[in-house]
Amino acid sequence: MTSRGSPIETQKVVESYTSTTSEHNLLGMLHRIAEVVVSSDRDVEAYARSLEDRVLSYGSKMTDPVQLGSAKNFKVDVRVPSDALDWDLDGVPHLLVRFAGNIFRTTEASGIKWVDITFPPGYLERYDWARPKYGISGIKDFYNISQNQLQPLIGSTIQPNIGLTANEFAILAQNSVKWGADIVIEDEMLGDLPVARLRDRIIQVTDRLEQLGKKSMYLVNIMGWSDFIVKELPNMLKSLNLKNKNVLCGIMLDPVYGGFSLLKNFRRDAECPIFCHYYSISLFIRNSNFGISTKVLSSLATLSGADFVYVGHVTGRHIAEAPLVLNYVAKTLRENNVYPAISGGINVSNVIANLRSLGLDTLVQSASGIYGHPLGPKSGFKALREMINLCKEKCAFCNHDSISQCSGFFDLLKKTTELQVLFSNSLPEINPSEQKDNND
Repeated sequence: MTSRGSPIETQKVVESYTSTTSEHNLLGMLHRIAEVVVSSDRDVEAYARSLEDRVLSYGSKMTDPVQLGSAKNFKVDVRVPSDALDWDLDGVPHLLVRFAGNIFRTTEASGIKWVDITFPPGYLERYDWARPKYGISGIKDFYNISQNQLQPLIGSTIQPNIGLTANEFAILAQNSVKWGADIVIEDEMLGDLPVARLRDRIIQVTDRLEQLGKKSMYLVNIMGWSDFIVKELPNMLKSLNLKNKNVLCGIMLDPVYGGFSLLKNFRRDAECPIFCHYYSISLFIRNSNFGISTKVLSSLATLSGADFVYVGHVTGRHIAEAPLVLNYVAKTLRENNVYPAISGGINVSNVIANLRSLGLDTLVQSASGIYGHPLGPKSGFKALREMINLCKEKCAFCNHDSISQCSGFFDLLKKTTELQVLFSNSLPEINPSEQKDNND
C-alpha cells in the first residue's frame, strides 16, 4: 500500500497531512489543561510534559497541511506516522474522520483532493482484519486454479434485479453457473424485499448451487443494519461455508453507504468472501479538484478486509479515473492479494481493452452484457467467455490496437454465432484511449 513510485505521486502533491487541529503550541495547550485536571500536590509542568508524550505517541502531531501553489487548491498525500501504530484500533472510520474531516470543510481552499495514502511498515500486520480472508490466493485454491495461472473470473449480476421471487432468483443463479458464471452477484438495488427475503434467497441459492457439484460463489448485497444482517447473517454465512463444499457465500457492500465498520465486522465474524463495490465512487472522483482518489478508496477497502475491490474500468459507461491510474491501482491491489473488479457496461466489445490494461487476474462483473444478449443469457455467457479466452491466449500478449488486426478474432467469429450477432456492424478498439487524469 505504499505510494512510492506511483503515477499518482509523480504529480504535485503535498508532503504530509497528520493534523487534527490548527493549534501549534501543544505544550502550552496541555499546560492549561493540566492546571485544571491535576491535583494541587502534583507538578503541573511535569504532568503537562508527560501528557504531551502521551498525545504525541498516538500521532496527534500539530502540523498543518502543506499547500500546493496557492491557498485555493492543494492535494493531500497522507503518510500515516509510524508512531500511530497503536492509535487506531477501529480501522478506517477513524482514518476518514482524521484525514477527510475538517480539511474538506476549509473555507479558504476551493480545491482539495486526497490522492494517496501510505502506511508504515508493520501497520497492516497488527490487525487480523486488515487483510483479505481469502484474497486472490485463497479464491484460486477454492476454484482449483494454479497460483501461477492468470485467470479472469466472471461475476454475473442477475437481471432483472427486482421483482423475482427467491425461488426464481435461485433458479436463474443455478443456470448462470451452469452457463459460465464463476460468481453470482446480487445487484446493489436488491435489498431484503418482501417478494424475496434475504434469508430465503441465501438458503435457496446456496442449496441449488451446492447441488450442481461445480465450484461457485454467491455474493449477497447488504446495505442496512437490520437485526438479521448484524446479529444473524455473519454466523449464518460462516455455518453455510463450513457445511457446503462447492459454493462459498459472501457479501457485497459499498462501505461508504453501508459503513466500513459493517464491512470489518463481516470480515472478523463471518470470515466470508467480501466484495467492496463502490457504487458511490463518482461522488469522490468526478471532480478533478475535490474528493478522494480511487487509490485511497481501494486502500481503505483493503484495510477493512475486502477480497474484491471495485476500481472502475478503462472503457465502459461510468465515470472512472485515467487508465494509467487504474492500472497502478489494480497492480497495488494484487500486491496485497486482493482482486481488482471492473463493472459498469462491461461486455464483449470492451472486456479485452479492460483486461489488457488492468491485467488478467481481475473480476469481470457484467449484467446487461450477459442477460441482454439477443439470443439469451446462455449465449451472453458464452460470448463473454470466448472473448476473455481470446484475450488470455492472444490479445494480452500482442500489440495490435484494434480487434480487426487480430486474426484469432476472425477465426473465433466464423465459428461463434453468439459473437456474430453482436459484431455484425462494427469492430471495437482494444486499446483504451488515455482519459484525462482526474487528479491533474
